[in-house]
Amino acid sequence: MPNSLDAQNLFRNSPEYLEIYQTALENVAGQFNGLITNPAFFDAEIKPTLINDQTVRIYTYKRLLSEMILFNPYVKFNLAKLAMAAAVFGETPQLLLSVNTEGKLNPILESDILRIVNEQFADNNLLIQLLNQNIFKISVAFN
Repeated sequence: MPNSLDAQNLFRNSPEYLEIYQTALENVAGQFNGLITNPAFFDAEIKPTLINDQTVRIYTYKRLLSEMILFNPYVKFNLAKLAMAAAVFGETPQLLLSVNTEGKLNPILESDILRIVNEQFADNNLLIQLLNQNIFKISVAFN
């Protein structure tokens, strides 16, 4: 069942949940960077999946995004906002929200947010969709 518009707006405009989302993104990006910089892990887990242009492109984008999340607050902030929206919109949202009788958002567990951020980061289809819709672009410039 989709989340109500009121619940979605309360969640997306919550500084507390935005901060939790940004922290979760940092954690997931840090774990990803830790794994892929390990040559044994890269050779065993990543390299075999790099079988065509698209998988190489997705890996490269994830690698760049994971670095940018850790070192660029602007990127982390905007990706957190995108991830929050992706988690609560649609017919089958990843995060189910509810509003109490006082019109406030019922509490959301940090562990649920971390789980969802992990799922979102692992979801290559979500990244492809965001790139194909030009929601964000990654460019490289050589000087």
